[in-house]
Amino acid sequence: MPAEWLALLAHPLVSLGAPRNEIERLAGLLEIGVLRGVLAERDDPLAMVAAARLAAAEKHAHPALRRISERDWGALERLVTALVDALKPLRDIVTKAGLAEWIEAHRATLARLLATHDGQTPRFDESAETLESLLVELSACAQSMPEYHAVDYSAFIDLVTRETVVRGPARAHPRLKILGLLEARLISADVMLLGGLDEAIWPPAATTDAFLNRPMRAEIGLSMPERRIGQTAHDFVQALGARHVVISHAAKRNGAPTVPSRFLQRLQALASPAFAQCEARGDRLLALARRLDKPKAIKAALRPRPRPPLDLRPQSLSVTEIETLRRDPYSIYARHVLKLEPLEALGAVAGAREAGTQLHDVLAAFVERHRTGALPVEAIVELRALALERLEELLRNADFRAFQWPRIETGLSRWFEWDAERRPKLASIEVEASGTLAVTLKDGSIFTLRGRADRVERLHDGSVVILDYKSGRIPSVREINAGFAPQLPLEVRMVEEGAFAAIGPSAVSDACHIKIGASGEIDPKTVVPKGSTLATLAADVFTGMLTLLEDFRDEETPFLARPFPQFASRFSAYDHLARVKEWSSGAEGDDS
Repeated sequence: MPAEWLALLAHPLVSLGAPRNEIERLAGLLEIGVLRGVLAERDDPLAMVAAARLAAAEKHAHPALRRISERDWGALERLVTALVDALKPLRDIVTKAGLAEWIEAHRATLARLLATHDGQTPRFDESAETLESLLVELSACAQSMPEYHAVDYSAFIDLVTRETVVRGPARAHPRLKILGLLEARLISADVMLLGGLDEAIWPPAATTDAFLNRPMRAEIGLSMPERRIGQTAHDFVQALGARHVVISHAAKRNGAPTVPSRFLQRLQALASPAFAQCEARGDRLLALARRLDKPKAIKAALRPRPRPPLDLRPQSLSVTEIETLRRDPYSIYARHVLKLEPLEALGAVAGAREAGTQLHDVLAAFVERHRTGALPVEAIVELRALALERLEELLRNADFRAFQWPRIETGLSRWFEWDAERRPKLASIEVEASGTLAVTLKDGSIFTLRGRADRVERLHDGSVVILDYKSGRIPSVREINAGFAPQLPLEVRMVEEGAFAAIGPSAVSDACHIKIGASGEIDPKTVVPKGSTLATLAADVFTGMLTLLEDFRDEETPFLARPFPQFASRFSAYDHLARVKEWSSGAEGDDS
């Protein structure tokens, strides 16, 4: 639906009774405000606008969404209402109908879509005139056509319009004509350019029929496959009779090398000395053509090195953004300095990311209800009901329900068993605990580190265990130890410093990642490398973070894009802005 709406509103003749410039402005707002992201399945388009309007008022709504004024939301509702009303003649046909009835409804819909705000007749272009001629022709033969459902008529009219040629206005250069072989015989020209002299193009390939061999073709009076080769040879000889002839062939077609036409090969064989002179004159023309696009100098693209002033550099980041600062500083620059937030995809399909987010919320809501004590056996029913409620939109997709939901159910059952086994060791559980930690850097500036722990377990001895749910890949111990996945070690330091009000200063006995959503056994992965301790790891990662932050307090330190390619994130919403494909495609050279 999003693509169809935008394509309809993008047509220059669609006005819906409003000024065209207003339609174009509202179409952009409709795209940003309503049609981006995972769309809820609603039959009423106005309900989609209302849901988007409520989402725009939320705290974490996209800035572009929050910038849409109340007046514009009202204008969007009127635009969607006008669009739905314009499509009403076609939507009113709910059963099979004859072709004549469909064409009449089609015409009525077009009239509403093309209605101008001043009541004047719209200026039709060649496509509109061609469509009207096509509808007239179809109306003439409507009695002999079958009845159609809406889907059938859509497929039928789409197929017919695809095969209809729209003749545009004659805007060719008065001294240039592009002709086929038949038309070229009928005129004479000062310069004749013969293009496409590649084998299987000129002459065309001789095709043989799998059902009619040569004796059969001769018996029923059909021409031999080679007849077209003789015709094109005749065309070639006639065209060579012009006063000045340029012969060309493609070196490659669709990336594959070509074979010069047999006509060219015969000329080269029979007129070798003169043909060499022809090739020399052709090389001169090719050199002139290449010089048109040749730049004065070729300079390699350099990696961007933005160095914003200190007062624009971020003074607060989350623990996950510290990871981004290490892996891809340019993303932090684009988000926090340039204030650029990536838009959601147009009409995105809910997938693994949405499922992982919802599962995360399901586990948090369930544990919030059972923060202490053993889990009753019947609580598994409650957990499944929570999952069904939170995954309702995803479960409307038949593929998700058939293939993903059984795996999720198995994974939830395994998680429930794992959680029930841990309960005797636990005094209490905190979920979604948020906290901040202020640190003083060498230049005297205060930096605020923010964090939110998925699950913090309080053991009977007073120590805590920090657990982080992962629906995607779990970082390796090597990445964690090198500071490229610092989330859990930094949360350990924050808990030790009392940054989480709900937890208080506490000793941390372990920190683990847990894979959720899979059907395998629950196997928490500790972040502590062999031969080390959690306290040592947390201290090292925290010291590395301080060094990183102090480096970026120097105005000469640039926010580079992907400084460590081996540890760079696979996807970044800002790679196109950093022109990664330009400077990383070859030798980067000196990017200082």
